[in-house]
Amino acid sequence: MAPPPTRRFHVESGPPELFERIRFIIGRRGPQNLDLSHDHAAERAVERRFPTEIVTPFRPEEWELLTAEVLPSGKFMRTTWARVYEGQRWLVTFAKGEIVVTGYEGDPRRMLRGPSIVRGGEFFEKVARVNRDLMAAEGEGAGT
Repeated sequence: MAPPPTRRFHVESGPPELFERIRFIIGRRGPQNLDLSHDHAAERAVERRFPTEIVTPFRPEEWELLTAEVLPSGKFMRTTWARVYEGQRWLVTFAKGEIVVTGYEGDPRRMLRGPSIVRGGEFFEKVARVNRDLMAAEGEGAGT
């Protein structure tokens, strides 16, 4: 079965409500040990010499949130974060269930470019509305 379609938003051009929600959800969990056992993530970690100790535990305050991949519902599914560790800039993408999709060394500025980044339009507005409503309903026990 194919994964659900997603659209990508960058923190510099996406709806602030989306990124506020992500920081809230990830931050309230506190430090989490991200799961690197998925075959793809484990293989890439070895190939790329990804320092797994930087995500076990993952402390969001040590990372810069870059992008979010969002489902048609307007809720986020995956996020990409960056940080400098031992003089190198590392990026990690993980799904909401703390499952690492991939980790690699790279330049986060390249994620700003390209047609895959949503910068406006109906879906942009939907994502802003959905995440604003979820944040407003949080006191009522709304889900992520």
